[in-house]
Amino acid sequence: MVDQLKKLPHVIQDGLIWDNQTSEEASQTMQQLVEGNIKVLFVSPERFLNAGFLSVRVYHLWWMKLIAFLSGESHNFGPFYLRLGASLLRGKLNVDCVLAMTATTTLKTLQVVATVAFGISYSSFYFILFFVSLVIESSFLNTGFRQQVIHYSLPENLEEYVQIMLMQETGRAGRDGRLSYCHLLFDETTYFKLCSFMYSDAIDEYSVNKFLHQIFNSATQSSGKICSLVKDSASQKFDMKEEVMLTILTYFELDEMQYLRLLHQLSVTCTLYFHKISPSLLAGKDILVTEILKKFAIKQGHYTCGIPSVANSLGITAIDMLNRLQNLKSKGEITYELTGPAFCYTVLKNPEGFCSLVVQITRWLSEVEICKVHKLDEMFNAVSFAAKHARNQRMLRPFLRADIKIFLQSNSHVKFNPRAVARIMQGISSPAYPSAVWGRYSKIDFPVVIEAATAELMNVTGKDVL
Repeated sequence: MVDQLKKLPHVIQDGLIWDNQTSEEASQTMQQLVEGNIKVLFVSPERFLNAGFLSVRVYHLWWMKLIAFLSGESHNFGPFYLRLGASLLRGKLNVDCVLAMTATTTLKTLQVVATVAFGISYSSFYFILFFVSLVIESSFLNTGFRQQVIHYSLPENLEEYVQIMLMQETGRAGRDGRLSYCHLLFDETTYFKLCSFMYSDAIDEYSVNKFLHQIFNSATQSSGKICSLVKDSASQKFDMKEEVMLTILTYFELDEMQYLRLLHQLSVTCTLYFHKISPSLLAGKDILVTEILKKFAIKQGHYTCGIPSVANSLGITAIDMLNRLQNLKSKGEITYELTGPAFCYTVLKNPEGFCSLVVQITRWLSEVEICKVHKLDEMFNAVSFAAKHARNQRMLRPFLRADIKIFLQSNSHVKFNPRAVARIMQGISSPAYPSAVWGRYSKIDFPVVIEAATAELMNVTGKDVL
């Protein structure tokens, strides 16, 4: 996004909101957006789902890239994409026009995106296919011409090879119109290792049950309040990757029952230091400080408080609390440190059929896991077949040439062309040569047989190649 932003004309007022920027930079960009000083805004899916960002209703057109992830391809990879859809774009942002673009997505995936992600029928989904003679690329992909491209590892699935490698790696070969070669190096060891990795996201019913109890039981007495799940400790406790936890939380938000609503991820432990006046005096002027002193004790000269706990007591959002802390910091009253990155959410309702929900989640994750393994199998089988096929043809080529030579010598009175010879070698009858006696090379690609026949016809004296 940074590269694309730099390529915009200078006359266009632009902005960028993503994870690799400070809160001050993000706040400054948001202020410019509210004031109408930004015409084109680049935003990452993670920041897009920020409650503060969604509250700004100044958008007229949304342009989305990588829309294949909206169909579910982002499972355990980019769950934020799963949360983008019609209800969010039209309900919260009041956006009527959405431009979703892709260069490699299949028609089947487009149909899923149209019906599931955007909530419209496929028949009313405007699909525009066009070819251009001039392509202007971003600097990210513009790495010059290549005559050789080598892949040193096996892709996890055919989609990855087509959508990513073909565009960013293989697609770089032959751009100058010259013959280029693409090589893929793989072995069974890599295949089995990738198979093992496919199961690294797997979890059983016991882990899912513990995880769901953590999510909902802790919120039984605090429905509608801010809840948090510290990533590191939860990942170790449930033996579950952070991506898997976020995927499950996203599932509960997207479910038709909508059990919870995900909030902006933040660090939920705040270590607070007072500088100008004593905490007790400052508490008389600021209700936030009052609540912190009431709920937490001083230890080693500082206060350590939980952001959700204080925010819930005051009836404010976590973002509001952070803004108040930032305001006190700007006045020189305090300094603070935030630790403990966590998933934050609000429980809307507790599930009734808890056991059935555990089974449902476990089955869903298992189906995704099996699908990923099947895709890897398809990828491995495809490249294995291609490698074996090419190797067999190279080995058979000398024998093919020898058989063609013998055939031409035995039929020196007949004037053949390469295609006629190739048909005979594969046992294919034709009007001029109806006899189908041979057929030994019926499993060899027809163009390869034609190539061999052409070479032999050129070597045989008196045989013109037609």
